[in-house]
Amino acid sequence: MEIVEVFFNFFNGNEEALQLVFPFNTWECCYIDVLKLTAALPISEFGDVLVSRPVEMSKCLGIALSTVYRVRNPYSETLIVHPHFYNTRGSTPFMNVKASTVGQLICVEGQVTRVNPSRVMLKAGRFKCAKCGQVHKRVLYKESINHPKYVALR
Repeated sequence: MEIVEVFFNFFNGNEEALQLVFPFNTWECCYIDVLKLTAALPISEFGDVLVSRPVEMSKCLGIALSTVYRVRNPYSETLIVHPHFYNTRGSTPFMNVKASTVGQLICVEGQVTRVNPSRVMLKAGRFKCAKCGQVHKRVLYKESINHPKYVALR
């Protein structure tokens, strides 16, 4: 919880610090320049910790920014901030993305050559029996839909 307090104290009441995180003056757009934020933060190893524990750091930063928003706008709805990072230390060539980079924040540069539309995958479903009207819940496996069989009348 200490890191959330450090982030909150850094951003609360500090317009210059908030401009590092929200350069376009909108709370919905949270793109963070890692190099600028690392230079401004009182945490000297922020860049290294962000690379090694990105999920934890981004959640702490998001919680702190949400709290700052709530302090500034006490009568508005709670805002969940999901930070996005750019301008990290350097980019990793796509060929060097290996198992050792799993769980770390990396920057990959490249060219998009093909884009496919997203496919909707049903993971669970509720089906209503045509005979008795009873609702059955099914967990689906291997992307196949298995409709439940009719329920025997009792």
